[in-house]
Amino acid sequence: MSAVNEVESEYTKKHAKSKLLYERALKCYASGVTHDARYTRPFPIYAVRAEGTRKWDVDGNEYVDFIMGHGALLTGYSDERVLAAVQEQLHKAIHMGTSTELEIEWAELIQKLVPSAHGGLVRATACGSEAVMTAVRLSLPREGRHNYLCQSWSPIRDLQRPRNTKRRQRRCHHYTLQQPRGSRGLIPNR
Repeated sequence: MSAVNEVESEYTKKHAKSKLLYERALKCYASGVTHDARYTRPFPIYAVRAEGTRKWDVDGNEYVDFIMGHGALLTGYSDERVLAAVQEQLHKAIHMGTSTELEIEWAELIQKLVPSAHGGLVRATACGSEAVMTAVRLSLPREGRHNYLCQSWSPIRDLQRPRNTKRRQRRCHHYTLQQPRGSRGLIPNR
């Protein structure tokens, strides 16, 4: 038995419940996961709880989580300050669909942390991809550039279509972060 097969066999034994959940998920989701970052060979783990920097899977295994919600959980899981603030807000209302004083306080805090974000330059976005697209849109005219580099998993396709056809067409060069064995530098996706 090869070393890879031995590791996979041990992994499968240690994660029997996760394997069953993955087999169930394959009947629902393309590739069996809701996000490509969650896929692990031969199957992903399924977490049931988390606290601080640790999380536990359905099989009772404990992990130190270095991903922390892809960077969104800077204070860790179940941080008492965050839980108290969420609990307080839940009693008032969530997602009211209108402007609130709390969002102004948030923007003022951003302005204190980022001095150049003054005079109406704070922009709330729905996700990280939208924030990146906004940054690219703002930076290109200022820098006088028409080409830019983006990671292959970023959904920046709309930037490839110029809004005004008289303007010079912008070109996005996609590169992967994974490199085949023996390669050097970034590899273009073609």
